[in-house]
Amino acid sequence: MIGKVGSLIATGALLALAAPTLAQELSTEDIEAAVLTMDDVVFDQGFNRCNIPAVEAVLSDDLEFYHDVGGIQDRDAFLKAFTSNICGDNPLKPIRRIVPDTQRVFPLYADGVLYGAIQEGDHNFYERADDGTETLAGSAAFTTMWLLEGEAWKMHRVLSYDHSGAESAGYRSPLFENELHIEAAMEMLDIPSMAFARIKGGQIQQIRVFGELSDGVAAPLDTIYNIASLTKPVTAMTTLKLVDAGLFDLDEPLMRYYVDPDVADAPELRVLTARHVLTHRTGFPNWRYLADDNVLRFQFQPGARTQYSGEGMEYLRRALKAKFGKTLEVLAQEQLFGPLGMKDTHFTFADGVDRSRYAQPHDSDGEPLDGETHTQANAADNLLTSARDYATFMVYVMDGMDLSPELARAMVTPVASEEDGIPFGLGWQIIQNLDGGGYALQHTGADVGARSIAVMYPETGDGILLLSNSANTGDLWAKLISESVQPGGETVLRRNLGN
Repeated sequence: MIGKVGSLIATGALLALAAPTLAQELSTEDIEAAVLTMDDVVFDQGFNRCNIPAVEAVLSDDLEFYHDVGGIQDRDAFLKAFTSNICGDNPLKPIRRIVPDTQRVFPLYADGVLYGAIQEGDHNFYERADDGTETLAGSAAFTTMWLLEGEAWKMHRVLSYDHSGAESAGYRSPLFENELHIEAAMEMLDIPSMAFARIKGGQIQQIRVFGELSDGVAAPLDTIYNIASLTKPVTAMTTLKLVDAGLFDLDEPLMRYYVDPDVADAPELRVLTARHVLTHRTGFPNWRYLADDNVLRFQFQPGARTQYSGEGMEYLRRALKAKFGKTLEVLAQEQLFGPLGMKDTHFTFADGVDRSRYAQPHDSDGEPLDGETHTQANAADNLLTSARDYATFMVYVMDGMDLSPELARAMVTPVASEEDGIPFGLGWQIIQNLDGGGYALQHTGADVGARSIAVMYPETGDGILLLSNSANTGDLWAKLISESVQPGGETVLRRNLGN
């Protein structure tokens, strides 16, 4: 890794971006990309992975670091503290992660020539135990001045301020206090692995992964799961971002962009819209293959009632591709995955998934199922992601996704009563009238050898995510949901069980 980073700094694309002779030709996006890459060198390679030579290579000789608690440090003092405090022999390894959507980069020019940039944002700090458990420890704001020295970006001045600890919010309390009981239950239920994320006050509090990928190979913290129908909210939120940008209309007929041959002559097609799809009121069955003749048909007029449908999501995917000339993976990358840093999230295995971290689905006896490596995106199913990536997505959803107030309200407004089950808003089920008031957003996923559930409380910024490569999770997950998201957990559990 050191050699790769050193090579990247010394030659190649970064130097081309940094070269002053080319500065006047660079776009703001190019400059931002270069600065954020250098930030990754210092914090992802250095702070998180303890690659000290990589950090040394990007620090200016006259670095000045200003900390609102630790005082002022020059380059030598900064490196000494970095080495001993961040990468020393500590029982808990500090980890730094930028808060999504808080970074901004401002280019600096002199007579039209780029000489540096200012980067600002917020970041969270976690403590990682030897078993991989991460607990939020605090947060801070930062401002960094990067200057071009010759043909390289160098960190010149750093302000680190507004530090706050996590104790007041209860973040340091362990989420899973009886982990031996959880592991024993997993063994008894033949569950090979499970991932959990807990969100508190709009921040990821803890990520935990239990079990093994295979015999003797522990599931890492960034294990990648097939999350089944938790795919649907990602498709829905990608669509809402396009709507909010004025690029797509929730209420225009989808037949303007795509017509499925099976329903080409159906009169219902003239009124079918993306809003019907996202609220599961298309009139389609869940899947056409459930019909004896494998033909897609409308079973009722769009908008007449709620009926869960994967076919509807797939219809929307084809319409989006026809309109924009882009795959769903590309659209989601532009609207969500890229801006949120969801590097482990993909619709197919063809998109660079690290298969060594993939949790292969298992049957009810705990045996691995035949490996499926799908290369065709499905808007309703089979998204591949990690607990951290999806939890980051959940935080973004609860924060409103930068949507207009009108669209954000529509997302969390149920379009049906609870008489027919848990109603949908735009993309999410909405559980109303929780114990103590308020509401929850949720979605679940269930495939052969895969289970997933995401529950969010937007009013408090709390939530929980559970992923597994087993279908044997019911009893254990019921306990975790009811106990981990009080006071609403019991209500969520009752509504899902239909009582």
